[in-house]
Amino acid sequence: RDFPWRVLTTHISIKHGLLRLDPLAFGFVAGKLSGSLAIDARKDVPVTDVDARITDIRMEHFIKGTEKPLSGMVEARAKLSGSGSSVHKVAASANGMVTAVVPQGQMRKSLAEWMGVNVLSALGLNLSGDQSATDLRCAVLSFDARKGLLASQRILLDTGPTRVDGQGRIN
Repeated sequence: RDFPWRVLTTHISIKHGLLRLDPLAFGFVAGKLSGSLAIDARKDVPVTDVDARITDIRMEHFIKGTEKPLSGMVEARAKLSGSGSSVHKVAASANGMVTAVVPQGQMRKSLAEWMGVNVLSALGLNLSGDQSATDLRCAVLSFDARKGLLASQRILLDTGPTRVDGQGRIN
């Protein structure tokens, strides 16, 4: 419902136990997902390779409600390979990389102040009902995937009042 398909384009081939969807492209009302998918079932444990790109998708489409504290275009790529007989097993064994970038956008100023741990300024903006925005100069999330664990290579959020550099893991 939130991302109704407009178009699906693919070429499917199966040859000697190797299933390929290449190219694979979904066109949505806002943005597209494109790439390729291969499932190699020639061994006892199937191996799945995914190379996917998200383009022209706006952050605010992921936020429910009328108030949108974030806005901007998201570009992302995931290149992953895993093995297993279920989506869970493939994800739990995945190796590769995942990167998302927001080259520019807007962010509610109070949210930017909270991220910078400027409590007095952020609290004042929230209590006064200030809905003003500040520039989101860029955001970068880059992860290396090893055995299903994503470890950050770069987490950066640069706004008018503050810059946040971080690190983390996603299991």
